[in-house]
Amino acid sequence: MAVRVWVHAPSTHTLGERVWPRDAAWDEVCARIERVTGVPPAAQRLSLYASHDLRDGQPSGAARALPTPPLAPDAAPLAAWGVQDGMLLRVDDARGAALPDDVEKYEMSDEAYAARRDSVRAFKQAHQLGRFAPAAAARAAEPARADLVVGARCEVARDASFARRGTIAYVGPAAFAPGTWVGVVYDEPVGKNDGSVQGERYFTARPHHGGMVRPAMVTVGDFPEDWSDEER
Repeated sequence: MAVRVWVHAPSTHTLGERVWPRDAAWDEVCARIERVTGVPPAAQRLSLYASHDLRDGQPSGAARALPTPPLAPDAAPLAAWGVQDGMLLRVDDARGAALPDDVEKYEMSDEAYAARRDSVRAFKQAHQLGRFAPAAAARAAEPARADLVVGARCEVARDASFARRGTIAYVGPAAFAPGTWVGVVYDEPVGKNDGSVQGERYFTARPHHGGMVRPAMVTVGDFPEDWSDEER
């Protein structure tokens, strides 16, 4: 039996209705929440509201805090919490909330950052670490694969623990680093950008729905959207 629940994550400006199995196990519920909001299970702080109506961006009515994790990994939290159709599950990120939209954020230009000698980038360059390491340079020279074409469905994964699904929107060079890069529009708000990186636009996506990754992280295939969850 399924239940319709609204998922709201203020940190990623996410609000959407999902249809999930009422008897889904705890670890599956956490994984589904992460796919929708981008908030990892360890950082999820959950509250349940009787109504999904929002006033000034905030749920109306009283909240009921949900312990995390509340049950054994194979238990069914949605049923145990008494989640009913139309309720709202608010997901706060314990790692720290994002700044409000009306707060001016300081951004250093890439040229100014590159000129600093006390930055992390300068340290990595001096010690040949990260993308400045010889192995990283070899990966940067990797040619684009024939299956990496704009419009193809794909999964992006650094490892098997969290694969993000989306659609390829860009394949080619990037100004921020050498080599071939793949731009992906993710199905859910799990990305780092909107298709623009350091002031350069490579494709267009909604906020937190875009990402630029190396070809080795991309698997092309007939991947359905969002675990086949029903969405409206």
